[in-house]
Amino acid sequence: MIGHLPPQCRRAYLLKRVEGKKYDEIAQELKISAKAVEALVSRALTRLRKELATHWVLFICLLFN
Repeated sequence: MIGHLPPQCRRAYLLKRVEGKKYDEIAQELKISAKAVEALVSRALTRLRKELATHWVLFICLLFN
């Protein structure tokens, strides 16, 4: 699922959620603003939630068939 994210979005997400870096640190590393990092991480979370919701529905359907 994370592999389906756009490259910069995936990188920002991994730096924030996996490595635990702060928005300012990520912004410096990616050479973008902290607000842009916030937007990228937010976008990643939205996409991941949607994908998880889809997989959850499929799992339930398969479980009860």
